[in-house]
Amino acid sequence: MGDRTTTTLEGSGNRVDIDWEKKSYSVTIDGAEVSRNSSTFCPLGEDRIAMYSIEDGQLVATLPPAWDTKDIAAKALFPDRAEPTKFALAGRRVTVQTQARRPVMIYRGRAS
Repeated sequence: MGDRTTTTLEGSGNRVDIDWEKKSYSVTIDGAEVSRNSSTFCPLGEDRIAMYSIEDGQLVATLPPAWDTKDIAAKALFPDRAEPTKFALAGRRVTVQTQARRPVMIYRGRAS
């Protein structure tokens, strides 16, 4: 067995990459990375992207082509509320500083 394994999934740009030596992985769907190691950042329906990590750090998600980058919002989710959180945009990539085990939702259309 080699140090790396790439499994191509049905569809264009879908794959799982595993680095056995570094004990790391990434999952890519439709050309956009949706999971890496202990973090996930994936679409939920047409108007939301969920972000979650078991460690503090920055998460980066690629916005779908149909989304207007000028019309998004990010909120940290708590059991009893959602609070706006800062994010940075670079092209179609949105970066959010996350707290460990604190979900963040990116909304299209500045949903509340």
